Order: sequence, then structure tokens, then C-alpha cells
Amino acid sequence: MTRYALPTLGDVVKILFDITGVMPRTKENQQGPTGFAEEQKKTIQTRLQRLTKEQGELQPNVEKLFTLLAECLEPYIRCPVRERQLTGLINDLYGLYASLVTTQGTFMSKRDSIRFLLVTYLADEGTRSLTREWLKYLGFVVQPIRPSDPFWFLPTTKAGRQVSPLSKVLYWAYESCGHTLVNFHRQPTPEGQDPKPREWQNEKTARNWHQRGHIPSLGHLLQNLKESFEVQEAVGNPIDKPLQDAIITHAALARMATMATYLISQAYGQDFLDELCEQIRLYASWMNEELEDFYREYEAQLGPEPDKDDQMLLGLKMAPNFWAFFEAKRQSAAEILRHHASPAGEPDPLIVNWNESRYGSYVAQVPVDVVSRWRQPPPVDIVPLIKRGLSKRKDPELNPAAIDAFEEDMNQAEVAERLTWLLHWLRGVVCYRAEDYASAATHYQQAFDAAKYTAGEYQYLLVNQYIEVMAKTRQWRLFKKGVLWACYLGVSVRWLREDKPTTDNLKGVYELIGMKQINYPVL
Repeated sequence: MTRYALPTLGDVVKILFDITGVMPRTKENQQGPTGFAEEQKKTIQTRLQRLTKEQGELQPNVEKLFTLLAECLEPYIRCPVRERQLTGLINDLYGLYASLVTTQGTFMSKRDSIRFLLVTYLADEGTRSLTREWLKYLGFVVQPIRPSDPFWFLPTTKAGRQVSPLSKVLYWAYESCGHTLVNFHRQPTPEGQDPKPREWQNEKTARNWHQRGHIPSLGHLLQNLKESFEVQEAVGNPIDKPLQDAIITHAALARMATMATYLISQAYGQDFLDELCEQIRLYASWMNEELEDFYREYEAQLGPEPDKDDQMLLGLKMAPNFWAFFEAKRQSAAEILRHHASPAGEPDPLIVNWNESRYGSYVAQVPVDVVSRWRQPPPVDIVPLIKRGLSKRKDPELNPAAIDAFEEDMNQAEVAERLTWLLHWLRGVVCYRAEDYASAATHYQQAFDAAKYTAGEYQYLLVNQYIEVMAKTRQWRLFKKGVLWACYLGVSVRWLREDKPTTDNLKGVYELIGMKQINYPVL
């Protein structure tokens, strides 16, 4: 049976840790820049398990995991601008995901929902997030050492072979240090003499990263690079510390990008990944048009022979104003486009052209391009059926026969599997009104589980009713789980309201709404 839902909160945070590569392996369980303490590993694993099981307060747990992730990445991301860009990107993408869970939901399968998220949000939100942080933290003034390829974080095909982001950055590192792969990782040895085992192993490992697509842990990557820098020191070619830090930073980020693109290609195929990379490049080119205007104005106001302080002060003044203006243009263009869309939601080409002439390519073209790539519109009758079901919930004459007939209509429209939460909710309502709370609890449990990552804001009333029925059937653990999910959604829980979900507060609510005398016949 297909599961129609967004990925769970536990899924999302776990894949983030997988992509970053910070989770240690057994032989790396040591303190220091190339590994992690066993205690830290257990803390992360325990919190991930609790999040997967949705135990405890969800948002605080997510925030703590993000803090732990930042601590784990600290030895690797040594450029402050890149660190802020990475943090901003993670927070922005997570914020989008959380908003979808709490407001929009999905009508698609988990696989198609992830594909939709990638196409609809990754290129747009990623481009804007990285650009905003670059400007906010004055990357254009600081100009951190970085690869010359502006798309070093995307894979490309060269001579029929896939070149990963990690390979791109490592070859940039070799070139920046004036070496090839071989003499970067190990010292030259006289003919007939074997290289030092560790240096030979580092070279062999690096070849596997390039030729076989092996993806190292961050610990192994850092260890290899540090030992290779020591090789350069030994042969009289010391690498400046700023360049070392830039190489480590970009190699770590490229390793993450390599893992992310590998997972995408495994799930959706190489053609999809190629299209996604092309989409990102396209949006970046439109954003560069915006930045060129900004840089031109910045240089014009800077004046002749400015010192670093002048550059920083002007950047701090101009960057926020530019970004606020850019976001205002996006909102204005979106409103105009929405107002003039066809009844089917198709954008008017004349309006798109007008927006582009007035607001620029990015704000005019991205919304249109995103829609053109959206491959799975919702089933035709699903929204009217949801509205019908929600209105039935308020019908005092609702009965099992009416729900059966409604389910048949859903089956005819081929959406019943996507709306199991609504059917169980209606059956739970009938049982609740009959004061058959045990049967109601069974239906509410199934409705709650099916709705969490599917129903978006439609689940708000359902969650409160689920909490009440679990209290009436004396199921403390499920009652508490419902309250904590309501807190994550931002839904006010009856009788708890703005109070914190402490054990004492929850027990008070549990006892109060668990009373049979307190019920809500009009749900």
C-alpha cells in the first residue's frame, strides 16, 4: 500500500546527518579534529532515535540536534562566510519543510513528495539563501579563498565520466598547491624505493574518491588532507594556513554535496539529477544579474582607494537594503502574476514579460519555471472531497451509512487511500457522539497517524479531538504524544493554551478532559 505523506521529522534530520558525514565510525571514536568522542556519538544517536519515535518536545530536540551538528562541523568549516551560508541553508530548508508539514501537507506518495520538494524549493530557496548569507556576512568584501568554478558544489560530466563536487575541489587543491594528485599526497621517492606506507595509503584512498566514487567520512577526509599538508611541509613546500583552511572547508562542503547528489541520483536517476543541477545553474545565472547591479552600485559609492573599513561599513549599509528591496520585488511580482493567472492557474506570458522588464529575470521567471517542472498535479476531485468530509464532520445526523457512501465516492475518484485520515476521523466522530470512546480511540489513532505528515492545517481540530479521546480512554502515553505534536504544529491545546507542556501541566489537562462529563458534541 502506498504511503501518501511527507518524509517524517526523524527522516529529515537523519538524512541531514548522513549527508554531512559527521556521524563517527567505530575506529574514529576518539577526541580530536578527525573524530568524535563516544559520548558525543551516543548523544546524537539517542536524540535521533527519540526524534524518530517522536518522544519528548519535538522542536527543542531538533534545535539541539542542529546545535550538535554545528559543533561536529566546527573543525571542518573554517571559513566564517561558508559556515553562515551552510547554517542559513539548513535552517531555511528545514523551515520550508516544517511549514509544509504544519500548513500544506501533501497528496503525493513519500517518494513523489520528496521529488516535489527538490524541484519546487531546493533550487529557488537554496539560491536565495546562499546569496542572502553571502551578502549579509560580506562575502563580496572578504572574498574568501575558493575554487574558481562557481559551481564547484555540483557534479558535471567530463569526457563521458561523472566528476563529483569532491573531485572538483580536490583537483582545485592540487592546482592551488602547485602539485598533482600523486605528489600532493606523498613525497617523491628514489627509484626502487617504496613510498611511506601512510602516504601511499592516502594517495590510494584519494584515487578511490576520484575514480570509484567512494565518499569518505569527514574524519577520514580531514585526516588525509592534514597529513598531505605535512607532506608538503616536509618537501619544502609549506601550504599557507589560509589556503589550508580554504581547502579543508571546501572539501568538507563538497563531500556533503557529493553525498547529497549521490542519494538523489540513486533515488530518482541520473537524468533527474542532471535536470536539477541545470535548474540550479539557471537560477544562479538569474541571481547573478541581480548581484551585478548591486556590485555596480557598491563600487560606484565606494569611491577611489577605499580601505578595508570603508568597504565593510558600506557593505553593512547596502547589503540589507538591497536584499529587502529584492524580496519586496518578489512579493510584488508574485501578487501580479497570481492576480492575472488563468482560471486553470496558468501564468499569462504578457504579465511574465512585464514583470521581467520591471523586476528582473529572477523574480519573473522562477515562479513560472518551477510550475513548468511540477510533474504531478493533485487529483481532480480531492479538494472538493476534503471540503465535503470536513462539512460532514459538523453534521449532527452523521452516521456510518453516510460515511460508507462518502467512502465509495472517494473510491470512485481514486483518492480514498490518500484521505484515510478523513474517513477515520469521521468514524471517530460518530463513535465519540455515541460516547463509545474505546471505538472512537481506535479511529482517532488511525486518523492521527495518517494525518500527521499528510493533512497539513486540516489536522488542527483533529489533533485536539485525538488528545481528548486518549485522555478519556486513559492512554497517557498517546495523550502526551498528541500534545507534543500539537505543540510542534503550533496548535493551541484545550485547557493547556499557552502553558508549557510540563508533566504537571499535562497531568492537569489529562484529568480534566478525561472526565466523561466534559465533551464537545459539536466538533
